[in-house]
This record gives sequence, structure tokens and C-alpha cells, in this order.
Amino acid sequence: MGFESFGSAPVFSVDQSRKIMSGIPYTGQSSNIKGFTGDGFVILDRQKNRQVNYSIEMEQEGNYLIDFKYANGNGNLYSGKDCPSRSLSVSGIYQGVIVLPSRGDGEWSNWGYSNSIRVRLPRGRSRISLSLESFNEPNREAGNRVLLDYMRIRKE
Repeated sequence: MGFESFGSAPVFSVDQSRKIMSGIPYTGQSSNIKGFTGDGFVILDRQKNRQVNYSIEMEQEGNYLIDFKYANGNGNLYSGKDCPSRSLSVSGIYQGVIVLPSRGDGEWSNWGYSNSIRVRLPRGRSRISLSLESFNEPNREAGNRVLLDYMRIRKE
């Protein structure tokens, strides 16, 4: 089993993924934006939803890959200025950085997946947080708005 990158789209032979919606109300719905799951999406930026929490229940302890379905229509794919990131934590313990690069200028209906982070999840309940920390903002002039559809968890 491989890891996702922005240069290729690996194929998983068995789909054992779970789609987990956030516990906060959807903050965005638009007739102009298409392709999201369910009733809406969560808007992440410097002012709104600086932290999004998910409560999950795992039947089995093990290694899992976590990523996020998102849209980012800020700026140009190649400028590097419109590449927001967020910190991923499991039960309060930092796990790594989730990168949410632009998918094209004005491409708010172009949904894709972030990088995956490998985490060890215990059997039972865990809290997963995606948060904007000061070190996630190296370029404060850049756009930091992202539309978040859902979190995906895959057994490794």
C-alpha cells in the first residue's frame, strides 16, 4: 500500500475507508459550488473555524491514514502563496501537518484530498483535531481560506 501525493493518485485494492463529517455545523452552502458530500461544507480561514474537531470510535487499534477532502480556489497553482496548512492532533497529541494547496484560481468546485498522515489509533473513542497554529502561517499575506468536506480514515 502506498501513500498519496500530489503527483499521482495511488489505487487501493480494498476500500476500507470511512468518511467522517465534522461535529460543527456547515458554514457554507452555495449554488455556485458543486461536488461536496451531504448538505454543505465547512469554511476554514483565519477567522472562522480555526479548529475543527472530530469524535471517532474505532473497533480495532491500529495504524491508520488520515486525510481530508477539500477545495481551495485561492490563487495560482505555482505561486506557492496559497497553500494553507493545518495541524493534525489525536487526543491532544500533535501528529503532523496537513497541506491544502490551491487547486486552481477560482476552482472552488475542484475537490481533492490533502496529504495523508499515518496515526496510531486506539480501540474506542478518540478526538481528532485539525487546527490553525501560528507555525501553519509562514506567509500571512497568502490566502488561507479552504472549504472542508470530510475527513477520511483508512486502515493501513
